Amino acid sequence: LGWMGTFQTEHDFILSSLYAGVTLGAGLGIVFRFGGTTGGSDIIARILNRKFGWSMGRILLVIDIVIIGASLLYIPKEKILYTLVAVFIASKIIDFIQEGAYSARAFMIISDHTMDIADIIIRDMDRGVTIIPAVGAFSKQAKHVAYCVVPRQEIRRLHQIVKSVDPRAFIIIQDVHDVHGEGFKEE
Repeated sequence: LGWMGTFQTEHDFILSSLYAGVTLGAGLGIVFRFGGTTGGSDIIARILNRKFGWSMGRILLVIDIVIIGASLLYIPKEKILYTLVAVFIASKIIDFIQEGAYSARAFMIISDHTMDIADIIIRDMDRGVTIIPAVGAFSKQAKHVAYCVVPRQEIRRLHQIVKSVDPRAFIIIQDVHDVHGEGFKEE
């Protein structure tokens, strides 16, 4: 990095926090991606990740917040806040490296016009749709739920299709990672 010069960060705490978060997150993300640990609190994070599927970055963020919270007794509050910035950024970078940049969205669509919506999605977007039978707990009426996964760039189009057919449709959109199969990345 000699061609870039040196970073003078000792008096710029926000820049130090950003730099620390990115480098810590990148280092830990690489270690975690290949199944390793550093022997610290990330062992707890690894166990919880394997047992419950929780994100390593989020688990470490919670553990670090608890530890940093205990430090309020003897470390100035301003430095605690800068440390929280670094820890937050590190947790996001860890998850980014582990899960990858690819993400899709899963749509669950509840409507009185589910079959019409599904037909348009299949025809216009060339995406598969799964129809799930359901019963409304409040109304006790039989319904159908359409389930469809689309890449990030197709989210707006799918949302427009649903709203054009049924403006009152109930839509649940969830983040999806590592989608495999026809129309998505292959193993």
